[in-house]
Amino acid sequence: MRAVERSSYLSLTTALAGSLLYCASAFSLAAGVLTPAIDMARFAVPTTAVPGPVTLQGRLTIITEQVLNLEILRDDYQFASNPIHQMDRLPQFSFRYVQDGTHLIPVRRGAIPSEHPMREYILEPGRIWQDPHDAQRSRISLPFALQERNANCIHNGVMGFTVGSDGAPSSVELQIASETCMYFKYNTTAALKASFQAEDIPQADTLRAAFRQQYNARLPTRQMNALAALYPEIDMAAFSGSGRLSTEDISLYGFVIDGVHYRGDCDTRQGPYPLCEEMSLPSYSLAKTLVAGLAAMRLEKLYPGSRSALITDYVPECNDGNWDDVTFEQVLNMLTGNFGSPAGRADEISTSTVVGFFSRNGHDEKISYACNAWPRKAKPGEQFAYHTTDTYLLGTAMNNLLKKYRGKEADYFDDLVLPLWQPLALSPATTVTRRSYDDTAQPFTGYGLTLLADDIARLAVALQSSAFDDKLDRDMFDSAMQRLPTPQGHYPAEGRFYYRHGFWSYDAQTLLGCNRPVMIPFMSGYGGISVVMMPNDTVYYIFSDGGKFAFTGVVLESHRIRSMCPGSI
Repeated sequence: MRAVERSSYLSLTTALAGSLLYCASAFSLAAGVLTPAIDMARFAVPTTAVPGPVTLQGRLTIITEQVLNLEILRDDYQFASNPIHQMDRLPQFSFRYVQDGTHLIPVRRGAIPSEHPMREYILEPGRIWQDPHDAQRSRISLPFALQERNANCIHNGVMGFTVGSDGAPSSVELQIASETCMYFKYNTTAALKASFQAEDIPQADTLRAAFRQQYNARLPTRQMNALAALYPEIDMAAFSGSGRLSTEDISLYGFVIDGVHYRGDCDTRQGPYPLCEEMSLPSYSLAKTLVAGLAAMRLEKLYPGSRSALITDYVPECNDGNWDDVTFEQVLNMLTGNFGSPAGRADEISTSTVVGFFSRNGHDEKISYACNAWPRKAKPGEQFAYHTTDTYLLGTAMNNLLKKYRGKEADYFDDLVLPLWQPLALSPATTVTRRSYDDTAQPFTGYGLTLLADDIARLAVALQSSAFDDKLDRDMFDSAMQRLPTPQGHYPAEGRFYYRHGFWSYDAQTLLGCNRPVMIPFMSGYGGISVVMMPNDTVYYIFSDGGKFAFTGVVLESHRIRSMCPGSI
């Protein structure tokens, strides 16, 4: 995900229809030929784009039998060298699309299960527009992502081709040159055969209406240089990690202030991603906040006392005695007393967890590991030990408690979490979570969401505001968001970081030179993902995958704009 400086040349090619990058030969390589890397500007939509002569509705099929040529940049687990994984082949691609003006909307969104042993597609809306060099053809640019099966690792790609008046597509140029995946990075470019079959799609009008609603609900978006113009006193380098993060590891970053979303480029190794607003971003452990935390607070609001329910009453698999006295709330706070090492995340990154939990497909295997992996070493409520396995266990317990009240078809993600988000009109990608690959279909709870940049910006703003206040248990939510007079939560690191009800927080008093604690709630995800909700009503997010975290520089710059010291806000 190398950040490439946006030169005036790239800006012009993106903005001007008819430039050399949009010549008649674009998207017309002979199918089956492995191609050199492509400047991403070739897939970009000109600002003058208008609907073309072709209106598409039906099934796009791309022949994916071709072996891909992968340029491996990092492969910690030797995925590419193991033929069982078939990393040089794509899953089958045959999906329906509906056109709405210059947008091409996939009927199915979110992670889509496949027969591929390691990969699943995520599809987002693409663009279709008039080819200025051929009045009889339309040009198409489609975003897609490949997500690792049973995990959250994402590689973002784009497809480009043209279609004639009969709907027949040219060969498809495909390129992947970015990812949010710490342990597996590669480039690939290919030319593939494709076909299109017109179909009647009964729900087409509903899909168009939903797309327009979600599109119109997005925050106004501007480039980060507009923020620099508005506040010339701030150091813009802070927003890309202040040199602490490698630009090559950053997928995207953004800042929200006064209702405007300032967004960096979705940089790739071949230039800015041409459909940045549709780039798929993995949640990893952001889900511990957005799913586990919010679901537990909603459950307590609806069924008071659920936070104090015992795990063994709702997860019979945990029958070894270590969970008899552990409550839902203690599991949410990573204070179960069951752990291998007291050193923060040592258990989380152990080979045992990777093999015994993350690589398992079925619920029975996952819950068995979650119940039995760690011995009792402390009284519940005393020692912080970070475990995604604990959050999975909590999701199972919440599901079973909800079924007690609502029947066997109840599902805490669908019935508790999604109704919270529904008024925000987020993208359809947020309505899907990764689940166990069996009839149980248990939500992963601690990871497994896919988000767009606007989704994460608006979710953070909603948490920061009063949008959820009357829908969640107020005591739990206020505690998690550090709205109480004293800092809340456990102290995992140096007395500056706290963990409470699935939310992290950072005391910026010393950093900012204030005379009282300045508690800043944030969400954190594997590899280098941070979403920071500052008490001066600003939000910062960054998605990176170099294994480093850096947001204090942005806290300082945001403080320059609007003081966070108590009494000055």
